[in-house]
Amino acid sequence: MNTQNRNTLYRLLSEKDSIAIGYEKLSITGTAQALTIPDGATYAELRLESDVTASIPVRYLMLGNDTLPTATVGMALNHLDFFDIDNGSNMVNFRVIRTIAGTHTLHIQYYK
Repeated sequence: MNTQNRNTLYRLLSEKDSIAIGYEKLSITGTAQALTIPDGATYAELRLESDVTASIPVRYLMLGNDTLPTATVGMALNHLDFFDIDNGSNMVNFRVIRTIAGTHTLHIQYYK
């Protein structure tokens, strides 16, 4: 976990009103997928697990349906990458796609 993510998560979890409200296990396919966001969620932490470690297994964008990620377009995610989204609009606009065959699972914990 990088310093920025660690600091954001620490700040979130140290605030007395921040509570976990949901979890999602998303199996990533070859079609761009959105998150299923629980009502009231304002923050999400995400971790990718993939059996592909020799190349980029997954890409994402936070542009909604205007610009979807593809196998060659988008932000790269690799096995065990961790990141957070602390904006409701970005959570709604998040799309993810696999770039190569394999088992790719995104684990998402939601907070409010």
